[in-house]
Amino acid sequence: MNVFRPSVFAASAMLWASLASATPFEDCKPVEMLSAYVRSGSAQIPDLVAKDDSSRYLIQLVRAAHSFETAPKSKNRALELLDKLPQSEEQFVVWISLGDLLCDGEAIADMMTLGHLGDRLPRLVMRAVTQIPLRLPKVLRFALVARRDPHSDYAVQLQRLCKLRKRAFLEARESLTNTERRDFDSGVFDVRSCRAKALPEAGK
Repeated sequence: MNVFRPSVFAASAMLWASLASATPFEDCKPVEMLSAYVRSGSAQIPDLVAKDDSSRYLIQLVRAAHSFETAPKSKNRALELLDKLPQSEEQFVVWISLGDLLCDGEAIADMMTLGHLGDRLPRLVMRAVTQIPLRLPKVLRFALVARRDPHSDYAVQLQRLCKLRKRAFLEARESLTNTERRDFDSGVFDVRSCRAKALPEAGK
């Protein structure tokens, strides 16, 4: 199993800026098709060709998130979404940038459609992991990275999960390394009260 470690995310500020400013698609047709796919509620994703790893991950992430959203009781789709938690700096940038400019001249409606999907990702992940509790350590570990996004409510969404599955939550926390557990407790989440410490800017 490919185990996610926060230490993977060690890119320089220059790399972060270059990744965040790049548009994954050279033209807007793929973005229009992805947005239409999300709005339609269809389970059939359009046939799109990715130009690089970032755009390929973006397509896979949108597909996994929307697919699970249309069938939230499917364990296969829950697993597919959990498998799309970012595994690299590049993927994390995509994860937090669905509502940003994905192509030159992208329509506002398309930005809003994909942006709203991006906003729902933390809630979808929590719903998915209730069906696949073995992935709880991965979900908690990603919280250490998600807090880097000042707009993310990922840790807040952990609250309900903690209350519903307290024993499994505590076991998943214990599976973290000592360093990860210390960082999780000090800056992300209070497991005793099931309260988030890493709050989005709007909630502070």
